Amino acid sequence: MKSVGEVMSIGRTFPEALQKAARSLETGKVGFVSLRDRVDYRVLAARETVLTNEAPPQNKPRPTLPPPGSDEIKNALRKVIARPTADRLFYVGDALREGISAEEVHEITKIDPWWIAQFERIIRQEEILRDAPELTSELLFESKRLGFGDAQIALLRGTTEDAVREARYGFGIRAVYNRVDTCAAEFPAFTPYLYSTYETESESDVSPKKKVVILGGGPNRIGQGIEFDYCCCHAVFALRDLGIETIMVNCNPETVSTDYDTADRLYFVSKTCSASSTKRARAARCSGSWSSSVVRLRSSWLCPSRSAE
Repeated sequence: MKSVGEVMSIGRTFPEALQKAARSLETGKVGFVSLRDRVDYRVLAARETVLTNEAPPQNKPRPTLPPPGSDEIKNALRKVIARPTADRLFYVGDALREGISAEEVHEITKIDPWWIAQFERIIRQEEILRDAPELTSELLFESKRLGFGDAQIALLRGTTEDAVREARYGFGIRAVYNRVDTCAAEFPAFTPYLYSTYETESESDVSPKKKVVILGGGPNRIGQGIEFDYCCCHAVFALRDLGIETIMVNCNPETVSTDYDTADRLYFVSKTCSASSTKRARAARCSGSWSSSVVRLRSSWLCPSRSAE
């Protein structure tokens, strides 16, 4: 049961897919980010991890420690990344940011060097974004191709998400939607299975039909019932009986609602409260009539200020 909450993400580059997946987890992370501002690695390193069937001990107040030195943090990270935990991916990122070599990270974690090289690729782009004198069109486009969200870029640049988005729109940099090639290039695939990316051509092929968007429940949690999928599927069935095209937006791979033949069109993407939802709506309504209603499962991921019933 500890494996629930999984997400699936697709991109044209591995860093893009990884960072989109990190945002899809709905744990407050805007990408493959550092956790130094929310985790004291010395405290984590001092904890003993014992796998038993007993409930974990009650959390004690976090001790107040003096600011750590560089070697102290590195030694703590070496201990932390040796243990497989839910956030080890981000701990490994911080180990690389602190200067622990890729070879040593591989030796400790046994993670294949190819994956570690991809983590380093993201971290190098972070440094470029942070140090660049200005946010140029080329820098923005390359960052988006590596999966950096507008909020993530804003944090690195010390500005706002809206300012980054406005600059991006000014450069004409917008997401396009590609189809998953379910036929392995043997012959043209017409499966309506789409994902967002930053390229020059869109494969949405919008129909003239009346449409309704159904926002799925995202990654499910322990204790959450099957209604997170049941509601989505029955919304599709009811709308199909009315002759309305259904557009499913979800990132959970373990659902019937994300089967390729459930909805008329599936966008396998992160369901964040940023402009991503409006991007998909804009792409879907480029032709045909657009219904004003949006069907969704009430869930904690939707910001009240931006909710649409």
